[in-house]
Amino acid sequence: MSNNNRTFVLGIDGVPHSFLMERFSKGEMPAFAKLCRENTVQRMNSVYPTVSSVAWTTFATGKNPAEHNIFGFVDRTPNPFQIKIPTDSDRKAKAIWRELSEQGKSVIVINVPITYPPEEVNG
Repeated sequence: MSNNNRTFVLGIDGVPHSFLMERFSKGEMPAFAKLCRENTVQRMNSVYPTVSSVAWTTFATGKNPAEHNIFGFVDRTPNPFQIKIPTDSDRKAKAIWRELSEQGKSVIVINVPITYPPEEVNG
């Protein structure tokens, strides 16, 4: 028996749900509007701080910043004081694509902040 259930997540970073709905109601972006009408579109709340690297890591892990260890695009390390750019290696929680890969599911991850260096996934 084949299971054809698939999930596709398209995140449009920094674009309010209300902005898209307004454009769709004016007949703008008809192909994207059709895609949204035929599928599920959800308004989402963000996390604090409302920074893309933090929000995407929270989405990917289901954990808050204190649990996943990503607090922004730039961190500071003490003694000696240095600026550090966090990477996937700094993340302290598994991303959903890792969990799904370990369950034998096929996944594709494209252009998500804080995913360098890329993890091996089943896909």
